[in-house]
Amino acid sequence: MNTTGSIASVVIAIHDFQLAAIIIFLVSSIGTICNLLVAFFTSRLPSLSNPFGRLSASQSTGEMILCITFALYYSPMVYFDISSMKRNAHHVGLLLLISYNICIISHLVIALNRMCAICFPLSYEKAFSHRNTSIMIAVIWIVSFVLPICLHGMGEIFQHRYRDKKDYEYSTE
Repeated sequence: MNTTGSIASVVIAIHDFQLAAIIIFLVSSIGTICNLLVAFFTSRLPSLSNPFGRLSASQSTGEMILCITFALYYSPMVYFDISSMKRNAHHVGLLLLISYNICIISHLVIALNRMCAICFPLSYEKAFSHRNTSIMIAVIWIVSFVLPICLHGMGEIFQHRYRDKKDYEYSTE
């Protein structure tokens, strides 16, 4: 019988990695919702139907992919310790790298957009016309896809090439 009080204390055992997975899930879910709203409203609001709004929508789409991947793949993998997901995590890591590149390069182009609007207002309309902004967004997404895939492929080639060589073993002498 519990003599310390009428309310029984319930202890829930949770590991550190499970707590980390819960926190990552919550943060990435909030990030997904926020970036979805940014992408939606930048394409709907007339005041953001300009190069800045289009570049921001591109960046928030990349961030949304990043957050969804963390929420739906990484968090369950860590929380439930799923070994089959861990074996294929390098493919998901490639998707994370692609979406992160989209975010970073978009952020750079947004900064250049703002700098050009402030420092070079006379050439802004030409540099960030609808056509040029569309080309910039396409280049951002193409480079963000091609570069990591090529580097991932080269990593696979080197991994298979040197996997069986004894030269890579460290001597214990």
